[in-house]
Amino acid sequence: MNSKQLLLGTLAGTVSGLILGFLLYALAFSSYFAQNTRMKEEPDMILIVLGHVFMSFLLTYIFLQWAGIKTVSGGIRAAAIIGLLIALAYNIVMLGSSDFFSGGLIPALASTVVDTIIWVSTGAGVGWALGRGSSS
Repeated sequence: MNSKQLLLGTLAGTVSGLILGFLLYALAFSSYFAQNTRMKEEPDMILIVLGHVFMSFLLTYIFLQWAGIKTVSGGIRAAAIIGLLIALAYNIVMLGSSDFFSGGLIPALASTVVDTIIWVSTGAGVGWALGRGSSS
């Protein structure tokens, strides 16, 4: 596995996921999630960035090691499936085991949709970076 591609994919995915995550969670749906979940007053940005690094690394590793994905469209398709399944599994477990989703099932599903969109953005960034890195 090419370390340079792994690093570039992880970096591109992290940036694209963070940007869209900010736009969706901090701007577009902030009041909805503030009313229906138990969000922190001040988010811990270091942990949020670290989470996006791990998300991007996971997709980059899968794309390079097993899937051979090196395009934006391939990254979008794969990340949509992977992200939907991970977000749905995580949010349903959280709904069943904690009081995070104070509004019940609908906010858990809404979070799943938003999370999946962020995964898609991350996958697009990773696919783009891997496509660029493969020509060098």
